[in-house]
Parts: sequence; C-alpha cells; structure tokens
Amino acid sequence: MTILIPKISIVTRTKNRNLLLGRCMQTIFSQSITDDLEWIIVNDGGGKHEVDTVVGALNGEKSNLKTNIIHLEQSVGRASAANIGCEASSGELLVLLDDDDSWHDTFLEEVAAVFRENNSLSIISTHSERVEEELIGGEIFQQRRENAEFNSEKISFLGMCAFNRLALNSVVFKKSVFDDIGGFDESMDLLEDYDFFIRAMLKYDVYVIPKVLSRFHVRVSEKDGSSYANSTTSMQQLHEQTLASYRNKMIRKDLVDGQIGVGHYLALGEMYHEQILARKEFRLGIQSLFGLVNPVVLVKKLLGKLRVERNK
Repeated sequence: MTILIPKISIVTRTKNRNLLLGRCMQTIFSQSITDDLEWIIVNDGGGKHEVDTVVGALNGEKSNLKTNIIHLEQSVGRASAANIGCEASSGELLVLLDDDDSWHDTFLEEVAAVFRENNSLSIISTHSERVEEELIGGEIFQQRRENAEFNSEKISFLGMCAFNRLALNSVVFKKSVFDDIGGFDESMDLLEDYDFFIRAMLKYDVYVIPKVLSRFHVRVSEKDGSSYANSTTSMQQLHEQTLASYRNKMIRKDLVDGQIGVGHYLALGEMYHEQILARKEFRLGIQSLFGLVNPVVLVKKLLGKLRVERNK
C-alpha cells in the first residue's frame, strides 16, 4: 500500500559554516522518508565554492533528494534569506532547518503523517531538545543535552505572547500560511521567527506532537563575531533589547490605531513571564538558603507550624 506524503520543502540558511552544513545535510539524509523532499540552501553571502563542495560531496548519497542552492552575492540577513528560500519552494509543507540544527530520524515522517490524517491543520510542532556543544580543532563535541524548558502539551496565542515556546526547526507549516501572513518581517534580523509565529497564531492554531523529535544546538563558548556563534547565546543582551523594542513597537501601533491589539497581549505576556521568573528566583533562593531539594516542602511546613501556633 502506497502512503501518500505531502511534498515537503526544507529551507536552510547558511553562511560560512560548512562543518555545520555537512551535519545538517546528514540529518536530512537520515530521515525515514526521503521521497518527494526538496532541500533549498540559501547561502547568505558566504563562500560559494565551499557550499557547493559540501553539498556536492554528500548529495550522491541521496540522488532522489532535490537540492537547490541559492547563492546570494551579499548577505541580506536572516529574515530576507528565509523569505527567499520559502518563496523558491514548491512543496505543500515548509520547514526551516538552519545549518546548525538537527532532527531525529522520524521527524518528517511523524509530522507528515499527522498532516495527512488531518488536512485541516496548518501548523504542527514537536517537542525540542537543547544540545550544548563545542568546536575543537574542526570537530564538534557534544557537552550535554536536555529537553527544552519551553516544551508544552499545548501552545496558545497568549502563551506565545509571554515568551517564544517554539524552536523554529520543530515547526512545519503549510506554505499557504507563509503566503497568507506575508512571510518573515525583513526589518528584523533577530526574533524574526518569534514575530512570524505571533502573526501566524493570530489566524492559525499550532498542533503539538508531544514527542522530542527536533534538536537545537548551541555553542556557548563561541563569542559574537564567530561565524559558528548562536544569536541567543553570544548576543544575549542584543537579543533582549530586540525583544523589548519589538514589544514597544507593537504597543505603539496599538496606541496609534486606538485599539487593543497584539501589543497589549505582548505586554500582558511580559508581566506574566516576569512573575514566573520571580517565583523561580524565590524558590532557588530558598533552596540555596536551606540546602533543600524541594523548597515547597519547607514552605508547607512553615505554614503548618503557623497554623498550629495560631490554634494554641
């Protein structure tokens, strides 16, 4: 029996990170389904020969994988590169796999199966795994791995307004979603994925497969300026400033338009997130002070003693 799988276009942004690009290609080749896949590599102003060499050396392993390398003469930035790749795609489904991330072998198969069974779905995400790694002497060494803190059984619009609960490479969406919301905002070179998800969720729900099938890799030791650095780790302060500016921009738009819109919900989400962080810091402080594994137990005991004292 032939199982019909929707055509999937994979878009990869890369720039002078050939070591990671080779691993990215291997994760695609390792997928349990490879028929009717399309891989679009957007070389955002990096060396052409190096990319052609990496892809050419590995591409013979999967001759049925359609590859399309788009070389850009100059770097256009993350959002523009994503749009170029998505606009060049021909698949019904789209997923962005940046050159430093990877998937479990059944990622595409399991996501495509859910789409096939329920065509009304528009966006599907899986749980993610955070992998810390280090580059030493031209090799990648894994340091630790853990399930992402933001993994959730469900993702609501208000929950996304608090903080980004989606890893970009864990999300597969119909190309019609991309077309409908106008792609990625090219004025943003950080958090373009967060803005994309916020705008998408104004119209579409996200269906979650509660299984770890994707990995996002971070290289904490790589500093800003290194082509192998991560924006969320090497440019953390800039990342936070960009998020604040994004929230400010959206709430200003609401005020100019005279309506309660996305900006207000982002502001509510920020307050909620700050409360969560404050509670977490309080628990860690209690734990550090008393050396307890579970500070909640301590609080309950203290409350219990207070009640006893009051009843005497």
